[in-house]
Amino acid sequence: MNTKLSLLFGALALSGCTTTDSGAKQNVDTPPPPTLIEHRSCNDVYDYHLSNQDFSRFDEMAQQLAHASGCFIRTNLAKTGAVKVHSVEGKMSILAAIKTAIAGTQLKVVHHTPKTITIE
Repeated sequence: MNTKLSLLFGALALSGCTTTDSGAKQNVDTPPPPTLIEHRSCNDVYDYHLSNQDFSRFDEMAQQLAHASGCFIRTNLAKTGAVKVHSVEGKMSILAAIKTAIAGTQLKVVHHTPKTITIE
């Protein structure tokens, strides 16, 4: 398990993010207050506007998706981080957003629960 690296980008740290320095929209829905974060799941629906021009690598896109949802994303970044991903646009769960981003790549969702998504 030591070879597995995990991504956890707490929604507490940047839950209010709506744009990047370049002005790209990240998430137009306002995340719930921090007191409600423990009740959120990977199945909650948000409106995503993540361009692959701003976030072309899996590690960058996963970070933005995790910020918006508070969902724990588990992966080995040495194997998955540099994979080029697709834009994510529209209302969907983080699970659907991850699947949209990695469609047609060698990455796949191998396990998911209401609080975590594992990608290999």
